[in-house]
Amino acid sequence: MRHKRRGILEVNLTSLLDVLFCILFIVMMANIENEHDIKNESQQLIQEIQEQLQAEIAAYRAEAATYQAQMESYDVYHTEAIIITMQNLQEGSNYVLKIYEGLEKVESDSIRLGPNLSESVNRSIRRYFNDIINSLKSPEGLSVPIYVVFHRNANYVQTKQSEEIDSLLKNLASENKGMFYKVLDINE
Repeated sequence: MRHKRRGILEVNLTSLLDVLFCILFIVMMANIENEHDIKNESQQLIQEIQEQLQAEIAAYRAEAATYQAQMESYDVYHTEAIIITMQNLQEGSNYVLKIYEGLEKVESDSIRLGPNLSESVNRSIRRYFNDIINSLKSPEGLSVPIYVVFHRNANYVQTKQSEEIDSLLKNLASENKGMFYKVLDINE
């Protein structure tokens, strides 16, 4: 008997390996190009972020300089000026004129308001300011400026009495060089 020999199929894989290496090379080259693109894009993004941060830093520095100037101005007003704020309020069933000194608004006096109290209110305000003015009086005027702001709330004071207070403070300011007065109408 003859043995049939089964044929062994020989396949040459060399050309297949060549094709695979070519594909692998192309893929690697594409990845290298993508890496360069990604690197360029990330560098541009980093540069944009740096520019944006530098602009923000410059803005913050300008803002800090403004705050520094304000603090220096605050120190000047705090140490070299007298700031008086007046505000009419309602306390229970009574209307009062609160007088605050300084930027921290430390209450220094409270004067009761009312239709029959106009003379008493005017005397109290004049006495309060005369005490301050006399302590600061010098031949050239006041040794330290006085800034007075009246926060007038029409809901808590009668028009006539409000006008009398306003007139009194204007007169005091005109009589005393270095005293400055402003009225601000508020509605609460």
